[in-house]
Amino acid sequence: SALWSCIKYVELNPVRAGITDDPADYRFSSWGAWSGSGKHPFGREFFNHVKRSLGNRAKGWAIAEVAAELRADMAKTIEAERNDATSESVKTAYAEAKRRPSLQLVATRRMRYWTDGAVIGSKLFVQKVAIDLYGEEKAKRRRYGRGELPEGGALFSLRCLRQQT
Repeated sequence: SALWSCIKYVELNPVRAGITDDPADYRFSSWGAWSGSGKHPFGREFFNHVKRSLGNRAKGWAIAEVAAELRADMAKTIEAERNDATSESVKTAYAEAKRRPSLQLVATRRMRYWTDGAVIGSKLFVQKVAIDLYGEEKAKRRRYGRGELPEGGALFSLRCLRQQT
């Protein structure tokens, strides 16, 4: 479909530009943001529109299936655009990308959110440290990262991204 082709074209631009080898690693795109956070920036509606545009082929697909097909199709396109690509390497790239990413890979993509934070803890703890660092007025205006814990509750992060040196 036209929508599918357009999405692939846009999401593969960082790869074509040589910025990254995998569009999921480029956090400034919607695919990279989704891969890094687990939530698509445009929410469930994005996947509903994509499914509708694919017609009967995707009628019963869940969000994970739409994402897997898009991930695999992008991997296939990346491999096909390489100079030394073979039909076998294109099929292999598609099949490998169709599998769910490993937990280690998912965690690595999401790690920057936590490792670049100055403080990680409960909301109250993070707010107290922010007040000590920035003063009460600035601390009130700051945004705190929030991560859901598997057993319930949340963990917060004071976002102080590292400066480039």
